[in-house]
Amino acid sequence: MANYPTKLDGIGTRKSGADASTFAALGISTANITEPSKFVRLYAAEAITKGQAVAYTFSATEPTNGWGSTVSLADSDDITNMHAIGVAAETIASGDLGLIQVYGVCSFAFVNGGASVSDSNIGQLLCVSDDEGELELILGGGAAVGAGGGTFGVAHLLNFGTDATADSTIFLINPMNL
Repeated sequence: MANYPTKLDGIGTRKSGADASTFAALGISTANITEPSKFVRLYAAEAITKGQAVAYTFSATEPTNGWGSTVSLADSDDITNMHAIGVAAETIASGDLGLIQVYGVCSFAFVNGGASVSDSNIGQLLCVSDDEGELELILGGGAAVGAGGGTFGVAHLLNFGTDATADSTIFLINPMNL
């Protein structure tokens, strides 16, 4: 099991410390490590590949399955799709129902790394990139809402994989509280 943060509120991750033997003698475990994740099922307005960031679909015409039930590729260049809600947990054909991860550790995300992203950026906030379906560092080009930008953070970087490949590990923070 990977050792990633599991809660943003409450106790969070606990490990056995220097006094672990005292707790063990009392039958109390000091390990409280879980990796909760949250998923939702939504319709795809276009073909989506596993690992791509998605946003609710907003356009001049109501989607076939109604507002709030359809997603498109997140893209900071498109004002209607610039706020990611999560990452596709499977490849979804256009019009099909698919699984979207909105919270927890995700080990298959597309992160736009360019030349400036590495594992030294662990913990930094990620927002939607101008490359469809990819996330990027807020400090790496995307500006946070209120700081001259229009997109908000959706995850923290835990491990950078390969640029434009679904192999980076992130911690999704469920920005839409789904």
